[in-house]
Amino acid sequence: ILQSMTEGVLTLDTDRKITRANAAAYRILDLPVPDVQATDEYSADDPLVDRAASDLLGEDNRWVLEAIDRVLDSGEPDETLDHELRLHRAGDAGQTATGEGASPATVRRHDVRNVNLAVRPLNDDKGARIGGLVIIGDISNEKRVRATMARYVPKEVADQLLEEGGDALGGTLQETTVLFSDIRNFTSMAERVGPQGTVSLLNEYFTIMGDIVMAQRGILDKYIGDSIMAVFGAPVNTGKDADHAVNAGIEMLTALNAYNERCLSTGREAIEIGIGINTDEVISGNIGSAKRMDYTVIGDGVNLAARLETANKTYGTRMLVSEFTVSKLSTEWPMREVDRITVKGKSTPVGIYEFEAAWNGKADTDVSALFETFGQGRTLYRQRQWDAAIERFKATLAIADDRVSQLYIDRCEGYRTAPPP
Repeated sequence: ILQSMTEGVLTLDTDRKITRANAAAYRILDLPVPDVQATDEYSADDPLVDRAASDLLGEDNRWVLEAIDRVLDSGEPDETLDHELRLHRAGDAGQTATGEGASPATVRRHDVRNVNLAVRPLNDDKGARIGGLVIIGDISNEKRVRATMARYVPKEVADQLLEEGGDALGGTLQETTVLFSDIRNFTSMAERVGPQGTVSLLNEYFTIMGDIVMAQRGILDKYIGDSIMAVFGAPVNTGKDADHAVNAGIEMLTALNAYNERCLSTGREAIEIGIGINTDEVISGNIGSAKRMDYTVIGDGVNLAARLETANKTYGTRMLVSEFTVSKLSTEWPMREVDRITVKGKSTPVGIYEFEAAWNGKADTDVSALFETFGQGRTLYRQRQWDAAIERFKATLAIADDRVSQLYIDRCEGYRTAPPP
């Protein structure tokens, strides 16, 4: 039974000497496993059996020795979770031993295991104390997985994925909010700054934006060239995923302003980005081939977020948010309905919104007045009062240069002569 266990097991006598060890204990402590299963005859150079625990563990692992002492003295079990166990193991071949008469087994170098450690009293069938039982669970791989996942998902998401295992990634239909962002005119910029400059720029930019996404409990689904796709609500739904996505978008634009100031101060080019955000039910899960899998989301909701990002070019905006995301927000944001658009493959128009906080214009602009005046013009536009709407849109342009208002003026002038159905 002991040999079949994945946890390392050591038995100790009352003198704190090791009396038996299973194969897992040797592996966890990075020591050669002796071939003694059939005979129970331990050779003189066995690295564990008949060794004092203090000699094996050393002062670096005083916490283990103290746990053993507590259990053997009190008879009460002791447990320590997620602690570093520093190994003292035989040196590599060819390493010179230090000290007169030192053998290869006494040449030590350090390594670390992350372990859960339990110490239990060991009694005979009459209840007399005959030693202790040390159980070592190696969680180093789990720690490495958590560290790797932390580069892509928030800690809370990583914890849930590890707890639920493959079931969390098997494929589900769930509501998520998807964010797309893209750097404008990146190809021509890359030609100007060269390959090394391009890589440096992207690494710096992705670091800034990735940190913002993860701070808002989003997942960095993928980098596509100079674009970012982030998902909020998969695999773990927070109930406020739309808020987190919008917060991330606003923070990304704020961080971009600061980044551009640094670039201009050092003679580098400033960059502009577009952001599209949409909320919808999508399919999430591990998708790919037998050799390469990615956790991602797919569906019309993802496509709409990507198209909203592209639509920023038409409207001269920096961030467009769908009506579906707006309807899920728990925080009130000053915004305007920019338009209703019909995307490829769909027949029902979708309302798209711009937030005051994402305004793409001069910092001293009275954005509230601009949005209010624009809203008046849009109401008249919907009522087919073309001349009155043009007057309001021109009033909007008097506040600031606004491409959206100019687009509506052009529409109204066309509709005056050729009214729409």
